[in-house]
Amino acid sequence: MRGYTQDKDAYLRRLRRIEGQVRGLQRMVEEDTYCVDVLTQISAATRALQASFAPGAEEPRYPIDAVASTTIRNARSVSVSN
Repeated sequence: MRGYTQDKDAYLRRLRRIEGQVRGLQRMVEEDTYCVDVLTQISAATRALQASFAPGAEEPRYPIDAVASTTIRNARSVSVSN
């Protein structure tokens, strides 16, 4: 049994909510929304991913969380430096 199987429905609901946040981010970029607002939403999506897969944990519980967090942090640093 996988580590998330027992709570699969709850994880899928959270992921759908996060998907909505990311689609909103995509719209914001397409509409040239102010950079700080976009970064705020990226931060919110990152926290939502972290909370979904590692509630209350200091270290990510699942590898996907670590990968997603690192990817978003890297993308944020590239966006800020450009």
